Amino acid sequence: MDGTYFDWLYEHVRPEISPELLQYTKVCALAHQIIFDWSVPNDDNRSAEGRELRREFYESLDVGSRPDKDWMALDASIFEVLIALARRCDFIVENGLPWWFDVFMGNLELDHYNDALWQTSDRNRVNRMLTKLNERRYRPNGKGGLFPLEHPKKDQREVELWYQMSAYMAENKMY
Repeated sequence: MDGTYFDWLYEHVRPEISPELLQYTKVCALAHQIIFDWSVPNDDNRSAEGRELRREFYESLDVGSRPDKDWMALDASIFEVLIALARRCDFIVENGLPWWFDVFMGNLELDHYNDALWQTSDRNRVNRMLTKLNERRYRPNGKGGLFPLEHPKKDQREVELWYQMSAYMAENKMY
């Protein structure tokens, strides 16, 4: 089930294998293995939205039975949260989930770890970068996180992701 679910998730950010879209299957597989740690109040909402993807996936299977409760109750992975957050971003500024995913990869400085450039030694570096995101060890202005700002009003490590996203969109005049 997990491989099928991962493929379903990945299809959201890479709907077609096409030459113009860089592939990030290895980065996403690693991100899917790491539980999202919501240490800042209200980021539990991002985790809940990530877990909600499981219900959507199960409904898409159209099997007529109930999903496994234990699987549904597991904490969300970083990958699930990224997809859920990309959906939120795209609801506000409609550029498509692949576009938002590429923004996240660039902001997280993971865009250099696409499948075409991947080397075995990259696994540890990517794990460290994902852990840095998860533990909010990026810079106070958000650099190294999902939503870096040129002129933050607060230390972004202490701001919930929803407000980081809003500030990022405002600063970049996206709406």
